[in-house]
Amino acid sequence: MLELKLANQLERLHRWIFDLTDRIATLEVCPAPAPNNDANGSDDNDLDVYDANGNLDNMVTMQNKLRCCLQINTQGMDGA
Repeated sequence: MLELKLANQLERLHRWIFDLTDRIATLEVCPAPAPNNDANGSDDNDLDVYDANGNLDNMVTMQNKLRCCLQINTQGMDGA
């Protein structure tokens, strides 16, 4: 009887750990969308980059937005 309870508890623990690792993997692949305004109140549209023809350069714009998001996310991590 004790062995059955232990086996059930281990199975539940295994499922719980698997669910957590699955959720973490999902978050790493699809991060939460960044807020439209940063701490200074500037709009994300300020980060848009256009090519010589006036078309939006999606790749560079996304890199700018991710860089800005990274900068905001790391502020205050040193205890300040």
